[in-house]
Amino acid sequence: MKVSQSSHLGTAALMAIAASLSTPVLAQDFRIVGGEPILIDRAPSIVAMLNANTLANSGSAYQAQFCAGTLIASNWVLTASHCLSSFGDVTPASDLKILVNSSDLNNPTENAIDVAEVIVHENYDDISSSSDIALLRLATPAQGAIAPLNLTPLEINETMQLAGWGARQHTPEEGSFDYPAQLHGVEVLALPAGDCNVLPAYAGQIDETMVCAGFPDGGKDACQGDSGGPMYRTDSSGSLIIAGITSWGQGCALEGRPGVYADVAHFNAWILDKIGTTTQPPVIVEPETEVPEVPEVPEVIEEPEGPIVTDNDPINIPLDVTTDENGNPISVGIPALSLNGGGGSAGGWLLIAMAAFGLARRRAVKA
Repeated sequence: MKVSQSSHLGTAALMAIAASLSTPVLAQDFRIVGGEPILIDRAPSIVAMLNANTLANSGSAYQAQFCAGTLIASNWVLTASHCLSSFGDVTPASDLKILVNSSDLNNPTENAIDVAEVIVHENYDDISSSSDIALLRLATPAQGAIAPLNLTPLEINETMQLAGWGARQHTPEEGSFDYPAQLHGVEVLALPAGDCNVLPAYAGQIDETMVCAGFPDGGKDACQGDSGGPMYRTDSSGSLIIAGITSWGQGCALEGRPGVYADVAHFNAWILDKIGTTTQPPVIVEPETEVPEVPEVPEVIEEPEGPIVTDNDPINIPLDVTTDENGNPISVGIPALSLNGGGGSAGGWLLIAMAAFGLARRRAVKA
């Protein structure tokens, strides 16, 4: 759910409004604006986040899809915190399913993957959308393309690629809602945080955890339903690198109001820490060269004396790093890991309160 923020309200005010509503107000479900239908090869690492209960009741991934994410390791998905958390209440892992390798939400869902753990950023703020980043640990490894993490700042007007199952129009006429199940994509231009913050619409709202992308005249953007999905940059070899996570914006595709994304480069250390990968590789892998195989983690044998290593301890595994022509690192690939973890409790008042004020995060809520 991309947030459409026209003002900032206090947490207490939002919760009071939400509690006063007699019936839930559901955010409207929209899709990529100004784009086109695409196949999975245009966004191979994208995943659909599904509500497990809705999927069980309806049997439809289309009905169950509410956000998107990006596969960054065979058992880790990168997404947005606001897809999973509302004022500290975190969606339980058991309420989630992940669909990989599919651009059409009408496809069968027998291979949808369970989620074992939900990790929301500790500094995520429901009001400002700062630190809007989260991780999902999958119960079983996914057989899908993995997107390397971006390491370097985006250049102004750099071409970026968006993908998702979100809105194709900003203000649909009443009764004309069109919710195609096919994945859509669009290209936009990057606008770093400092440049975005001088826009009258966003003055002071874009912090160091965010980056913007769009066009001065609008017309192309992510929208409701695209939340948590990828904003890719392309490296010199043509590989897609995950550089942003769809977060929020004022409206969708409006003039002077580009979309706002969590800046992946800002969160590299946090991501690596949470998934238990901390050691940088001893050699730099140049673009278009064969990536060396990741060595297996040696089995830990319990001895009568000394500390015992468990699955919850950090594991130092070399990363696959790609550099530019000057030898500067531009992306990092993460090998598969399988660590233990837990879940959280459900939440959801924020959507209701935001909808009451005509505000809606870029997440889909389908009737």
